[in-house]
Amino acid sequence: MRTTLARSAALAFGLLLASVSPALAVSTAIGTISFQMEVTDELGGLLGTWSPASVAITQDPLDDDVYTVGDGAWSNANYGIEWDDVSFDVDPGVSGNWAVTNNSLVAQIFTLSVTVPVLPVAPSSLMFGSSTISVSDANFDGSASLASVAGLPVYVGEIDLVGVPATALFAAPYLLSAPPGGTIGDTESFGVFPGSVPGPGVSSTIGITHRFLLSAGDRATFNSTFFLVAIPEPGTLALAAAGMAGLGLVGRRRS
Repeated sequence: MRTTLARSAALAFGLLLASVSPALAVSTAIGTISFQMEVTDELGGLLGTWSPASVAITQDPLDDDVYTVGDGAWSNANYGIEWDDVSFDVDPGVSGNWAVTNNSLVAQIFTLSVTVPVLPVAPSSLMFGSSTISVSDANFDGSASLASVAGLPVYVGEIDLVGVPATALFAAPYLLSAPPGGTIGDTESFGVFPGSVPGPGVSSTIGITHRFLLSAGDRATFNSTFFLVAIPEPGTLALAAAGMAGLGLVGRRRS
């Protein structure tokens, strides 16, 4: 961890970020997608909130349930972000790659979140998610670290804007340290695709939040996913079982 500078330095940094754009809200056929990054100092003081001013969202011509977010990058003198292969399925699921660079002279706390509109899932769900993270000594000063913040996991899946504890990955206390001039990575997951961990139903949105402390001058990357499927109601399961039994009976009669 790097030593926190005086609050006057944090204030100056905040003034540099005063012109950041408002949170993104792009309409799709079923709702809006929100994509933003919040930056605070190590004491929790807000330094800025960033979101791309505009981004293209394309509906898959072969599957109208799938939307793709256009690749992009943005930076200023203090931090930068890149994203690619961000997509979501209204059935539902969300995945993508994000890279954050801390160009400032002090460690900063980043909260990177994506929230996407999905079709309702009731009454409950089965969830799956994964995240591969890495940290690089981008300024070649001999060290780089990514750490959890305030007892919270680095990754958490969200349903209707509420974090779901069963989805937490890289639980606190967590620390990933890169060698001098190098990069180190780590991967965690919960459940199996398309879903196996019991979860709640969904009204309108799912999302992923990454929250982490990144050392000064260094870079963190995330390849993360969050998917879920509906748990069939008991009546539906009974009908399916009866149908399978009927098919078996017909097969025996023909043989």
